[in-house]
Amino acid sequence: MRVDGMRTKGWGAAILLGTALAGCAAPGESDVDQAPARIVAIEVEVKRALLASDAVGGAAIGVGVDERGTVTLDGFVGSEAERTEALRLAREALGGAEPVDALQVR
Repeated sequence: MRVDGMRTKGWGAAILLGTALAGCAAPGESDVDQAPARIVAIEVEVKRALLASDAVGGAAIGVGVDERGTVTLDGFVGSEAERTEALRLAREALGGAEPVDALQVR
């Protein structure tokens, strides 16, 4: 049992709770008002997939989502294999959509 994994899962739960609460619309709010919640939900889903994998350093990989929902992975990875796996995990979390690769191998 990994203590740091437990801490990560706790943060993941907190992020998901925050996302769920952010998605609660007051009466009369439009879909446009929900765009940030949708973006946060996409970001959380991809980040959760990265953090859940032992094959990538998910904490060192940034996940950005623009207003159209395009996901960009950035930051540093230790190898081409880690880059490939991070992109695969993101693609899987996105239901097959291709993330933008801005990762750098150190």
